[in-house]
Order: sequence, then C-alpha cells, then structure tokens
Amino acid sequence: MEMLEEEVGRLRKQMKISESEKSFLMQEIEDRDFELRNSTLCIEKLEESISSVGLEYQCEIESMKLDLMALEQNLFETKKTLEERTQENVTMIELIQEHELQIQEAEKDVECLDKENKDLKEKLQASDKNAKSFVQKVEEQFREWLVNDDVQASSNLERDIRYPKTFVYAFACILLFFTQLKLNENNHLHCILI
Repeated sequence: MEMLEEEVGRLRKQMKISESEKSFLMQEIEDRDFELRNSTLCIEKLEESISSVGLEYQCEIESMKLDLMALEQNLFETKKTLEERTQENVTMIELIQEHELQIQEAEKDVECLDKENKDLKEKLQASDKNAKSFVQKVEEQFREWLVNDDVQASSNLERDIRYPKTFVYAFACILLFFTQLKLNENNHLHCILI
C-alpha cells in the first residue's frame, strides 16, 4: 500500500512537472504564435513597402521616359531650327554677295556715267566755244552784209561756213533767235551742265 501511495505521489509529482512543462510549452507556443503574427505583419508591411517603392520607381521610370521623349522632340526641333537658320544664313550670304556684285556693277556704271558726263561737259564747252565763235563771226559778217549790202561779204560768209546761199538767208532768221538766247546763255548752259 505504501508503495502504491509512493507511486501515486511520484506520478502526481510527474504530473505537476508535466503540467508545468505543458504551461511553459503553451506559453512558448503563444509567444511563438505572437512572434509569427508579428513576423507576418512585418512581411506584409515589407511587401507593401516594396510594392509602393516599386510603384514609385515605375512612376519615376515612366516620368523619365516622358522627359526623355520631350528632350528628343526638343532636340529634333532644335536641329530642324538650326538647319533652317543655316539655310537662311546661306541664302542671306548669297543675297549679300549678289548685292555686293550689283553695287560693284553700279559703281562701275557710276564711274562710266561720270566719265561720260565729264566728256559731254568737255564736248559741250568746246561746242559752246565753237558756237559762240561761229555766232560772233556770223553776226559780224551779217551786220557787215546788212550795213554795206556787200555781195562780197555774203560770198565770204558762204565760203567760210561752206553752206549754200539759201542757208545763209535761213540762218539770218536763226541769228535773231541766237541773239535773244545769248542774254540767258550762261544760265541755260549752267542748267545743261548740272
């Protein structure tokens, strides 16, 4: 009987120990379960963070792609504008060269016209001098012919100017015009020279 009681006591002690171990194990299971839940939550948060970061990176990549496309478009437009400007510059250079040639031609024309004008002035002065001399001579001969009614003077006049007699009579009328014109001779020649 004593042995039975001892056995029962031993079993009870073992049972208490088992209960204590069970409690310890249950507590450990609960702790592990809590840790597991916490780990699961952490994993979910990490997955959300990774997903959020991945989405942000994806948005940034898409934004960078859009920026790159905009830069490529700007580069294309800039190249196109540069080509247009280059063509415009080439055209302007050609126009400038053409105008320079035109200016050179115009300068040559001006020089030629100046030379012609100078030659014409010289010829006009010589012609005016000859005309004055001729008119003066005709006036003198004509007056002498009118005053003296000298046929010889008329013959001399005809011989000097080497024209037919009829021209001498016609020239007498023109002589009156030259006489009136002589009063304004200087002003008229000045206008021609200018």
